[in-house]
Amino acid sequence: MRPPSPSICCGGRRAAQPGRCGGCSALPGPGTGAGPRPGRRRGRLYCRVGIGFHLQLHPDGRVDGAHDASPLSILEIFAVSQGIVGIRGVFSNKFLAMSKKGKLHASVTDCQFRERFQENSYNTYASAVHRSPRSGRQWYVALNKRGKAKRGCSPRARPQHVSTHFLPRFCSPSPDRCREGL
Repeated sequence: MRPPSPSICCGGRRAAQPGRCGGCSALPGPGTGAGPRPGRRRGRLYCRVGIGFHLQLHPDGRVDGAHDASPLSILEIFAVSQGIVGIRGVFSNKFLAMSKKGKLHASVTDCQFRERFQENSYNTYASAVHRSPRSGRQWYVALNKRGKAKRGCSPRARPQHVSTHFLPRFCSPSPDRCREGL
């Protein structure tokens, strides 16, 4: 019997299992009991727009918000460099990304966002790669009042608007409590 063929992880290295090469940011999926790696924060991003939504990443690539906490809303936020973070859905094992047209989606490759702390204790996340070509205005992660992802290039996706304000709600040290949606 032949051993399983190695797969290529998101970092480009070969490994017997995805996420096991040691150099990429992919982690084992749900149910493995593995907590976040050191330097990574695991929790939910709560947007205060409308009735309030938790940002969630679906395995099929959709990004939206749900009022009730679900396993899809458990995210892992990790530092890439000073002020720059990546956001990964623990259940979907996909990263939050923004297209060149400003549309939010879940991707297998990580995308970088500028994390800014606002005066009201909320955070904003702007794409570190994409911005408005004419004005140079940053494009922000935002949800509308119904929980759908807004385009980052939308006129109301500005750091002052509540649709871009996210409150990190980190899980307890026990990874089981976070996975159960508590």
